[in-house]
Amino acid sequence: MNNEESKVSIILPVHNAGAFLPSCLQSLFSQTHQNLEIIAIDDNSTDNSYAILRAMRKLDSRLKISRNVKNYGMAVTLNRCLKKAKGTLIAFMDTHDKALVKRIEEQVTYLAQNPKIAAVGTQCTYIGQNNRKVAQSSFPIDHDTIYKKLLHGLSMQFETCMVHKERLPKDMLKFSVNVYPYIFADLFLKLSQYGQIANLSKFLHHSRAHKSVRHAKTLGKVSNSFYAIKMWAQSLSQYGDTPSLRSVVMPLLRT
Repeated sequence: MNNEESKVSIILPVHNAGAFLPSCLQSLFSQTHQNLEIIAIDDNSTDNSYAILRAMRKLDSRLKISRNVKNYGMAVTLNRCLKKAKGTLIAFMDTHDKALVKRIEEQVTYLAQNPKIAAVGTQCTYIGQNNRKVAQSSFPIDHDTIYKKLLHGLSMQFETCMVHKERLPKDMLKFSVNVYPYIFADLFLKLSQYGQIANLSKFLHHSRAHKSVRHAKTLGKVSNSFYAIKMWAQSLSQYGDTPSLRSVVMPLLRT
């Protein structure tokens, strides 16, 4: 990839993340791949998140910040970030997490060497509030296995992903506002119709919580299964070829 093709826009929606935002941003500033911009939009936080963004912007001009006039929610904030992104490559990040220094470099290299791949994630180490390791991922690395488990979030950590937007139809990268908590799963189901998805085997990301576990605790088994079935039905009507209903519901009921 040339310099323009390797430009990475890191999408960072922010809401009440003051406790972990400095370490998250510092992990992005420290990336070995320097050709990047960080698009951070504060979703009208009630803590000091926006003040932190303003202070951190002085440390690195690659950080581009703005603030919503009211709380619009995750999907709208993500879409606003995407509209500001100038990179050919779009990387996602969670404000509670930390990226290892070679995460972006490894993903840029992988996409350059694998032209059929539209998006690539990484393995994760899960850490507690004290930054100690509590678990680690074992995500599949091939498209077919990832696709079968996409809806319940057990095949990849979406916030570790990097997307090559030129391998997708124009303006396809847009989040739906009515599919919570499957905001990312909905997008990646659409994405998978146009390009393959992969995970690196390397551990390049520290996450403070497994998203699928958080959803299970918050929504409960029945509610989470309801959302999964709803998403499955929608994807079936739109794409025809979707993960099996059993593969979607059974892991949730066991969670």
